[in-house]
Amino acid sequence: MMQTRRLGALALTVFLSGPAGSAAQIAPDVLHLEDALAAAVEAHPLISAALANVDRARASVDIENAARYPTLVLDGSFVRYAEPMVVTPIHGFEPDRIPPFNRTLVQSVARATYTVWDGGVRSGRVRSAEASATSADSGLDDAEASVLEATGVAFFRVLMSEAELSANARRVAALERELSRVAQLEEVGRAARLDVLRVEAALAEARARETQAVAETRVARSSLARWMGRTPEQIEGVTLAAPTGVPSMPEEPPRLRRDAVERNLMLRDLRAAVDASQAQVGAARGSRLPQLALAGSIYEQGSVDGDFVTEWNVGVRVSLPVFTGGALGSTVERAEASHRGAVATLQASELRVAEQVDRGLAELESALSQSESLAVAVARAEEVVRIERLRVENEQATQSDYLDAEASLLMARAGLARARYGAWISRIRLDRTLGRLEHAAMVLDFGGER
Repeated sequence: MMQTRRLGALALTVFLSGPAGSAAQIAPDVLHLEDALAAAVEAHPLISAALANVDRARASVDIENAARYPTLVLDGSFVRYAEPMVVTPIHGFEPDRIPPFNRTLVQSVARATYTVWDGGVRSGRVRSAEASATSADSGLDDAEASVLEATGVAFFRVLMSEAELSANARRVAALERELSRVAQLEEVGRAARLDVLRVEAALAEARARETQAVAETRVARSSLARWMGRTPEQIEGVTLAAPTGVPSMPEEPPRLRRDAVERNLMLRDLRAAVDASQAQVGAARGSRLPQLALAGSIYEQGSVDGDFVTEWNVGVRVSLPVFTGGALGSTVERAEASHRGAVATLQASELRVAEQVDRGLAELESALSQSESLAVAVARAEEVVRIERLRVENEQATQSDYLDAEASLLMARAGLARARYGAWISRIRLDRTLGRLEHAAMVLDFGGER
């Protein structure tokens, strides 16, 4: 299972960070995505809980398999009676053979039993336990994928919030410069008080946005730290290394839907549940049939004074439930209903996963399109701001035009950050739906450069 976790971390690392050959020495003050993923996989209790569930499921398989073998039980007793008791068994009444009596009796017994035929109950329980173990393995993979997804999303949310904070900080700096310029002009009578008030209002709004952005960044970093098993203070001041570029669109939707149905971890778990419920039906039906068992025992009994006698017996036991008050029939009906429910749940989940693939593709395509358009918008808005500033300084345009241009530039920069990092988040979630966060070989072509 540790190997599976390493593959899972490698999958998302390669997917987002590029070829392994591009890896450089990690500086202490820089956090790369692969470091965050490795810390999360090793530290998060979701994976520890899933590992414990796997161990429990495998132990259940061993328990059910043990029922296929003979059982041998050793028993012993040392009993003190109020009145003398017969020390050895009486096999007949003969006047000259009076058995010994004693108040303290000692007995040791070795009993062996073996069920020859039980109508398929044991095999059904074994198959059910094995299916549950498969489900537990899928649960471990799902827990690993969940941690990888959440850590990756938290990583990019930090980058997103910090990019928006940086964009707002640049606007605050620009407005502070503008306020200084207008205040100097006001002193010499070349600007009206209204111009100063207008800039002060815009600056106050920008600082309020900056305060909000700082809080959002702090929350995003705290979330990332928790997924990594760290405290927020441990990653405070650490720079997150952002991948260059944007993710690519995967292959055509029909193939993705097929892959999702085959690889999705939730569906894999539900298929195991269907197998387990089918095996439980077989075990429930088998409980109506006769059971044949062999039994034998060797026992030795005597007293503290001796008089020990060894006895043995062997036999065949056949049991058939004739009347149980309807319990067996209800047990079968319950197992069959559970199986039908598991099948229906699987079918409904397959439809939901296909829908999630379509939605994920749409979100990724939209984010990529917005990222491309907003990159152009930022470049144009920067040029507009530069021109408007020159026009204002040369008294060829109004101050409102410049402030509007600064506001548009902020919105474009913030929108670009949301779109660019939102595309990575959409791709991570899509690959989670496709069951690819644990398959490193399938994401080698999707990465950027570290």
